[in-house]
Amino acid sequence: MWTALITTLIAAIIGPILVYFVKTWHETKQIDKQNAMIKYIDLTKEIYKTIEEFRQTLICKRVSVFKTENGGGIPQPGHLLYSSVLWESNNDYTNSLKERWQRQEIDLQYAEILSTLYTESICSITTKHLKKSSLLYNLYQYDNIEKSDFLFLFRNEKCFIYLVLDYGQEYDDNKDTKEIIRQYRLKLKGILEKMGEIE
Repeated sequence: MWTALITTLIAAIIGPILVYFVKTWHETKQIDKQNAMIKYIDLTKEIYKTIEEFRQTLICKRVSVFKTENGGGIPQPGHLLYSSVLWESNNDYTNSLKERWQRQEIDLQYAEILSTLYTESICSITTKHLKKSSLLYNLYQYDNIEKSDFLFLFRNEKCFIYLVLDYGQEYDDNKDTKEIIRQYRLKLKGILEKMGEIE
C-alpha cells in the first residue's frame, strides 16, 4: 500500500515537471527553426545586394551564382550532374538566366569548365572558343555574351557552388579588376559559409 502511494506521489510530482521540460524544449526548437529561417532570408538578401553591387562595379552584363549537383545526394556512378542558377543580377539589356537554367544537365564542355574550376578555383572562357554544339555556345550567342569568368565559392560532398561573371565584350584583366573580383568573391564565400552554419 505504501509503495503504491509513494509511486503515485512521485508520478504526481515528476509528471508536471517532465511535461514542462518537454514543452519548453519543443518551444525552444520551434523558435530556433524560426530564427534559422530569418537568418537565411537575411543572408539571401545580402547575396542579392552583393551581386547587384558587384555587377554594377564591374560593368558586366550578368552576375550569377550557380550550383552543380547530382540531385542532392553524394554523387554515385550512373547519376547525372545538373547545373542551376541560384541567384543572379543582370542589366536591363540582358535576359534573365535563372528562368532558363534550372537542373540543366551538363555536357562535355561544361564538365571541362567545372573540372578546371574545381582544381584551379577560376576559369575564364570566351564565346568564340566554345564548341558550337555546347550548351553555353547557344546561350551566350542569344544573350550576346563574349566572355565569362567562373569563380569557385563553396563545395561539400553534395554540391559545388560557383560565381559566373558574364561580359558583353572582353575586358582588360588588370590589377584593379582582379582586386575587385577578389573582394566580392571573399564576401560571397563568407555569406555562403554563414548559411552553412545555420542550424
